Amino acid sequence: MSGNIPRRIVVDDTDARIEYAGSWFLDNTGFLDSLSCTGATYNRTMHGTKRDGATFSFTFEGEYVSIWGTKDTRNLKRNNANSIKDDLSKLPWWQCQIDGFRIPRGDYLPEIDRLTNNMLCDASGLSTSSPHVLTLKVEIDDPQMQTFWLDKIEYAPVPDADVSGEVLRVDSSDPSVRYNNTSRNWHPDTGTGTQFNQTGVTGTSLSFTFNGTSVSLYGFNEGDTGKRSATSGRYFIDNSNDVGFDIPGSKTSPSNSSRGIDYYNELFFQSPELKPGTHDMTITFTGPSSGQVQWLSVDYFYVTANEGTRATVNPLDSGNSNHTDGDSSGNDDIGVKNGGSEPGGGSMPPGSTTRPVKSPIGGIVGGIVGGTAFLGLLAFIFLKYRKKIKGAKRDTRHFADSIPFLARNSSGLSPYPYVTPSIFDPRSSRIAPPPAPVLAQDTADMESSDLPIYTLFASSNSSQEGRNGKIPLNQNHDGMRYSQIRMTEPPPDYTVE
Repeated sequence: MSGNIPRRIVVDDTDARIEYAGSWFLDNTGFLDSLSCTGATYNRTMHGTKRDGATFSFTFEGEYVSIWGTKDTRNLKRNNANSIKDDLSKLPWWQCQIDGFRIPRGDYLPEIDRLTNNMLCDASGLSTSSPHVLTLKVEIDDPQMQTFWLDKIEYAPVPDADVSGEVLRVDSSDPSVRYNNTSRNWHPDTGTGTQFNQTGVTGTSLSFTFNGTSVSLYGFNEGDTGKRSATSGRYFIDNSNDVGFDIPGSKTSPSNSSRGIDYYNELFFQSPELKPGTHDMTITFTGPSSGQVQWLSVDYFYVTANEGTRATVNPLDSGNSNHTDGDSSGNDDIGVKNGGSEPGGGSMPPGSTTRPVKSPIGGIVGGIVGGTAFLGLLAFIFLKYRKKIKGAKRDTRHFADSIPFLARNSSGLSPYPYVTPSIFDPRSSRIAPPPAPVLAQDTADMESSDLPIYTLFASSNSSQEGRNGKIPLNQNHDGMRYSQIRMTEPPPDYTVE
């Protein structure tokens, strides 16, 4: 897997930097966690509202931001008791804006067991030269049945930002995570684009260097391809003693005990409080390896940063995300899935996508601009010619459904996991509004213009609007989300030094 995912600051719903307006209430029990297969709510807290028009805002400096919430279906009546999908049209609605411009939003995950860790909105390519204001407005039709829940906000900080005491999400692709892969025992889960590395071989290890006062590991639990028995692992930090941790066996669906299901965002361990400073951690899979067993999967870490820590552009090579220790022959890369006994080939986690490949954005944009100008000239000549033939009669046909040329990176994928749906999902009857936050483009030639850097138009099959005329993004019926179309390269990776 190429390309690593930038570190992000995780902001809890209880953080004082989030400003709530309207009627909101706090839940600190995590009461929906046990009903979901997508992990616990962050810090087991959520802010909820039943008030139409309630809002919250958050000011940040960064290139990327996302909002995460929880789907509350307690009052949702199902016409079919055997259905595994929720009717999303009966749930709350919301709009997201950055600096006053609407950005694409995503639907809740439709599967009945995927309640927590739903991405509600995200945006990337934002300018890093000034702060941004993120705003979400809630729409409630039926306060008796609908409750909107905010769980957390994540954003990628600007270089040199003060991240003292912040919790950083560090992906398994981060250069600070080094896989001991001489024997090629680490494997990426690439069956459906999920975002973790895994091993089922006893003794296989990795090392992780971090600056902080605590660390925790989150991974994946295989369940929908057959029952797998529990295994274990161990870790040590610096020169401390080994600490063992359990890797649970396969679990059943929270809504149907006879059906096995995959679980995501599984907490494997959390370290005790550490002294401030740089720490080296080693994690080892202790097995057993034989039989149908649960592998050790590494999805991401949470690290509480030291006081005085600042985010800096990572000096390590960002083109090789899975740094490995092995021979010098080039055969030490993370291996390819190699057999039917390997877990991780099930359905994708919420909104995940494969990792991006860097693309020549400048060349792409230049080509598109030149090509668009050429096509515009041809169109002008054609229209003049037609006008000459037909006289002064005005053409009244409607061209609002045309789709402009848009630049994207060559993989067509977001540099972030769990991204929102495609703006141009051909199966969708919904379209995205024209979002226009300030992007991290060179705007030297646009200083006098008030127009957004890019505009999105309705696709020809997008004839229906969302609730109350609002135009959302849709999500396909497999529970996976497509990436947004991006106009920027993947941002730099951040580390703390």
